[in-house]
Amino acid sequence: RDVAGLVALASRADIQDRSAVSLLYLARILDNKGYHDRSVKILRIARHQRPEDFWISFALALVSGHTRG
Repeated sequence: RDVAGLVALASRADIQDRSAVSLLYLARILDNKGYHDRSVKILRIARHQRPEDFWISFALALVSGHTRG
């Protein structure tokens, strides 16, 4: 509900210290609120942490499609 707070969290320098699951949820919320570019950035960080995670890669593919169209 506090989108401004989530955007601020996504912009923090220590965002990569969050768990991959937390980053996935944050990215999904931001994407749903229209912050597609920030969502892609966060999902790339999460994929770097957990390259084997299917759901992170899947979410990144979906969100990347939003930023192209």
